[in-house]
Amino acid sequence: MIGESDTYQSLINGKYVLMIESDTIEFDKGVSPIEFHRPDDLMEIVERISRKV
Repeated sequence: MIGESDTYQSLINGKYVLMIESDTIEFDKGVSPIEFHRPDDLMEIVERISRKV
């Protein structure tokens, strides 16, 4: 379940990117993947995607 949110779609080097902006993200049974405990910086992610060929 996602609280109040916006979604964005974009292309980076021909790859589709979907971004969710939200105050909270809640998973079934209250379990959250480890990736959401310490998310990467957005610009680092964009740079990583941009470097892919």
